[in-house]
Amino acid sequence: MNTQKAVYKKLFTKKKTELETHKVELGRNVKSLFNDVDKLYSDMLKVNKLMEMALLDYRKEYNKYSTQNKEIMNKVNSLSAEKKQIETSIKELGINPKQVDGFFESGDMLVDIEYGIKAKDKFFTKPSI
Repeated sequence: MNTQKAVYKKLFTKKKTELETHKVELGRNVKSLFNDVDKLYSDMLKVNKLMEMALLDYRKEYNKYSTQNKEIMNKVNSLSAEKKQIETSIKELGINPKQVDGFFESGDMLVDIEYGIKAKDKFFTKPSI
């Protein structure tokens, strides 16, 4: 019986094992890392806010630009129609339209205006957001 008690005592006793401790160098302090990441996050939020404001400004200016271009194009169309009527009247009088000062130049200018607006419309796009 004594042998049995000795065996059970050895089997069921907890054995403590001491582990060695080692100091690990991480290269930098975790709190310092967090502070740097937090600052970077704040900087990113500031940049995003600036871009949002720039986009709102662009949208507002684009709407003004678009409205003004439509008004100009309406005037170009109206003046082009008026020019055609004048050309018809000049021809009915038997006068060569090339002999009328500024007549063809005004037509060239209307074409230039229309071309300029259409070219810029390809460059300046409507904000999608």
